Amino acid sequence: MLLCNNQHRFIPENAMSFEQLEETFGSKVIGIGTVAAILSPWDDPIYITRAWCVFELFTAFMNRDKGCKLELYLPNEQVGRMIAAVSSGEFDKVSETMSLIDISKAEASVAKDKENIMAMVQREGGEENLNNTVRKILREWIHETIDVTMEEIKSTSENTASNVKMARSYYKAGEIYLKEGLYEKALGYFEKCKNIEQEAFEKHKMDPLDSAKTLSNIGLVHDALGNYDTALTFYNECRIIQESELGSNNLSIATTYNNIATTYLHQGRFDKALELLEKCRVIQESIHVHNDLNLSNTYTNMGFAFESNGNYEKALEFLEKSKSIQYTVLGSQHPELAQTLSNIGVVKMRQGKFEEALTLLEECRMIQETTLGLNSTSLPMVYSNLASVHDALGNYPEAIVFFGKCIKIQESAFGPNHPTLATTYSNIGNLCIKTGNYKEALLSLFKCIHIQETAFGKDHPMLMTSISNVGVLLDKLGRHDTALDLYQRSKDIQESAFGKDHPDMVNIYNNMAVASVNLKRHEEALELYEKCRTIQESALGSNHPSLVNTYNSIISVLEYLGRDEEATKFRKQIQIFEEDFVPESSMLCNSIVFNPCS
Repeated sequence: MLLCNNQHRFIPENAMSFEQLEETFGSKVIGIGTVAAILSPWDDPIYITRAWCVFELFTAFMNRDKGCKLELYLPNEQVGRMIAAVSSGEFDKVSETMSLIDISKAEASVAKDKENIMAMVQREGGEENLNNTVRKILREWIHETIDVTMEEIKSTSENTASNVKMARSYYKAGEIYLKEGLYEKALGYFEKCKNIEQEAFEKHKMDPLDSAKTLSNIGLVHDALGNYDTALTFYNECRIIQESELGSNNLSIATTYNNIATTYLHQGRFDKALELLEKCRVIQESIHVHNDLNLSNTYTNMGFAFESNGNYEKALEFLEKSKSIQYTVLGSQHPELAQTLSNIGVVKMRQGKFEEALTLLEECRMIQETTLGLNSTSLPMVYSNLASVHDALGNYPEAIVFFGKCIKIQESAFGPNHPTLATTYSNIGNLCIKTGNYKEALLSLFKCIHIQETAFGKDHPMLMTSISNVGVLLDKLGRHDTALDLYQRSKDIQESAFGKDHPDMVNIYNNMAVASVNLKRHEEALELYEKCRTIQESALGSNHPSLVNTYNSIISVLEYLGRDEEATKFRKQIQIFEEDFVPESSMLCNSIVFNPCS
């Protein structure tokens, strides 16, 4: 049986009311059991611009438990166009189209129908719920269509030349899944591309530099998955090909140095990262004039490296260089300049200069909203950082508003399980802990963990922070032993990925120490605080202000143990630090987003 929804109706005097039409329409959709939606043209489907069609999708989706099926189709001519587009790298236009779905902009031939449909939408969970539901349906269809299209292209590849074309299609499919945060799927397609390229390379049928690009993207995926050593292996294979084909002083090599440096940063190997970024900078400065945007990107990443290492003044020095180039080349209202303003704001936050940070981040926000629109996927970065500043200033309602804006854009653009959402849920969870809303905090933190485990597996380094934050909450709720178990899992992940002396271990040891104090295990707590101190002094120097929190914690434990003389030594150490320093939180691990350049 076929339901024909022609989207055009006249209203005679005896026409049924909208309520009757709604009931009849819904019952017919359910009774027929299958909704077949024809999406044409493939890159801008008219179907999703019609209010009744969108509601038809929604009705089918909401009645899945009653056996209602939803099937999406392309006409044969559109399938051919899609295959051609994927082969030439244009398929991501569909994903961009999906992110712009907005039921409020869909049209109906009878104006009153749309008004009534919108009222109906509110009863069914609201406009944004419907938008997200339709996006989810179409996003799943996109992914299925990619896979089917790849098989279609594969079936026509009968010789080396067509196989090389197939490799390019696999490459573009991998890029799409990489953008969607579906790293395992991306890796599968990049690996298929690599295998074809390897065979073609041996037969001298392709440019080896194309193979280098594939190896680089495989490295990028492994970096995202936390497989840092594997990422470095592929980056270095890419580098060897580039050096063989181009020599050691070219921009492609500089890009690869940048990628390797990024992985070193993720491993906490800041000195190695800076060494490679310096090589990158030298190459770029020797080839380009000093107002080149590639050089600006390198300055940004050097700023990121220094910021990660706690050297905030050097970070600001390089970020200001990046800003100067961008201002000259792009002007004062460009989104890339806005990102640099955000990055400078992050460093100001790290320094405890929250009002300065707020000014910079607001400037970034205004530029991006004006130039990119209110639904841009660039906005969650600055919204998240603004939320973090308001959080630090105690403006919790404002922080919640900005985190909410992050969630709305991220879910609309990427779906409910994209890794970027995990960071936002983690930050919301931490904020809820501070405001005493522990139920909501647990809900948000477990959402974060679920997304990360789904995207990365159960042992990815990103889980370290999420698990630790759940431990903080349970410790506050008096479940100290359970908190310690979670901290131990977090510690095991961290040590496995980065080693025992990574600077991020400070937060874990600190949290374990707090739980130990709560359990009256003060000797254990003292040992853990000493581990914090050792790592901080090694990584940042013995006079770094971030040691204040650790010294104060050690003093507190020593006083409890009656070791006042030792406590006095640490009090004297604190006096050498600047009086206006604002210490960072040493328990909850908030994610402040510094935006490096790929």
